[in-house]
Amino acid sequence: GELIGSCLTSEVDNDRLVEMMVGRRIESSFPPKPQLDPSAASVIEVEELQLKKGGPVSRFALRKGEILGFAGLVGSGRTETVLAMLGAHSASRRKVKVDGVDTRFSGPDEALMRGIGLLPESRKEEGLITSFSILQNISLNNYRKYRKAHWFLDLKKELEHTTKAMAQVQVKAQGPYARVDTLSGGNQQKIVIARWLNHDMRVLIFDEPTRGIDVGAKAEIYSLMREFAAKGHSIIMISSELPEVIGMSDRVCVFRSGGIVATVEGDDINSETIMTNATTGRVEHVA
Repeated sequence: GELIGSCLTSEVDNDRLVEMMVGRRIESSFPPKPQLDPSAASVIEVEELQLKKGGPVSRFALRKGEILGFAGLVGSGRTETVLAMLGAHSASRRKVKVDGVDTRFSGPDEALMRGIGLLPESRKEEGLITSFSILQNISLNNYRKYRKAHWFLDLKKELEHTTKAMAQVQVKAQGPYARVDTLSGGNQQKIVIARWLNHDMRVLIFDEPTRGIDVGAKAEIYSLMREFAAKGHSIIMISSELPEVIGMSDRVCVFRSGGIVATVEGDDINSETIMTNATTGRVEHVA
């Protein structure tokens, strides 16, 4: 290969190295961020959530049309906080409002009825039934929509909706009857997203959305997430990948020791601020 350039290590940052190696800055794989609307209504407000007695109390609001990033080291309490909010994990204090109304979910199924979908980190274990077809996976939990008479399903409508959802997320597959276990990781993740789009969700919670997915499919998933938010829906994105948190989040809640220690936006969404809050300093209770 040819020498592209040389520079002192003290004068180069990660992005510049990537730019020299790949020939483009890493931001180009992320869709442009829209201007934040500070007056946007809060869809979900967590007024207080404490996982364990004596632990930090998390407070945050998810606004309409935004992607809220959850950052922090593994074990910092990001996923547990989301599960506790949905009633699927124990909490010693929990006060949650949905559309300004006090709400106590008994689990993700109840949240689903309110238009809040959870896309777990493990697609295999919780997200998909891989031995089923794409059609069956996209319709899953949604058969009420297709009930024609007491026992009959409107299969034509089911196929129509599935084909539309597949086109929306640009699934690369033989067709709606292809088995999910024949697809790549990126296409499997798109099937999970297609299911929730078919559900008419307004809040999607992504846990490690691009883990184990190739770079090309990552960019497509990022575009899908931005399109979803642009429609006025909202996303909580839990991610251990710093470039993903920085490139995709409109605001970032940083977790440490079981709770949120800071919420940052604008120019503060950078690796230094996030990592400093994730690793050191006193535990603050930030809204």
